[in-house]
Amino acid sequence: VYFDYQKLKGFTQKIEHYGISHEYFETLFWRGLSKAYHFHQSSNYIKRSNVNHYIEKELLQSPYLKHPLKKPEKNTSKSDKSLAVLNSFSGEWHGKWQSMHVEHLWLPIRKCTIKTGLEYEIIGFQTCFTGDGFGWNYLVRKDGKIIILGHVYHFNKKGTLDYENPHYAFLNDQSQLTWVSDNHVYYEFVCNDSHCDFDSHYVITAIPYSNKNTLKFGTPIQAIYTAKNNTNEF
Repeated sequence: VYFDYQKLKGFTQKIEHYGISHEYFETLFWRGLSKAYHFHQSSNYIKRSNVNHYIEKELLQSPYLKHPLKKPEKNTSKSDKSLAVLNSFSGEWHGKWQSMHVEHLWLPIRKCTIKTGLEYEIIGFQTCFTGDGFGWNYLVRKDGKIIILGHVYHFNKKGTLDYENPHYAFLNDQSQLTWVSDNHVYYEFVCNDSHCDFDSHYVITAIPYSNKNTLKFGTPIQAIYTAKNNTNEF
């Protein structure tokens, strides 16, 4: 975690603006893991089938999309691809989230084997700077199965922690990730399609939802982030 802290400090001055020391950074790492795991295990958990049904029947045809999406299909590979898919997001990504310019940095995933003393162990993590904060993707193993978790800390312009966002992901067959937080579904992937205008870009589609009595989805928001060496933006 210390080396990732140094890399984020070298990438942006915002880490110092937030008043994040190495010790606090590590504390937030563990706090984020705990909150993400408990969110995944809570009654707020949404089934993959419910999310995929919405994506297939409504999202793929939405007029609000700038970039086409593929139908989500459950990963059927016998070997786990979680490490490779998370690593595909590694690097710098630049673009706009609605009207706000953002610069993301996804560091390479770090493999590890850390016993937590609980019912799961950590087998990898990925540190991310998200423009208005930072967080981690976690790979944990429980009962022989790998779970993808995430947690992001968002800060306001004054540098004060504004809100936290625990989430978990489903891995799809086309190396797409479907993240679920307590109020949004994020459908994301790195596109290397030769028919697209840019060599490599990262597509994220956020769909707000409510799940009080029935699961209802709102209007999607899509952003397309390009690698640093691309000067154009979608």
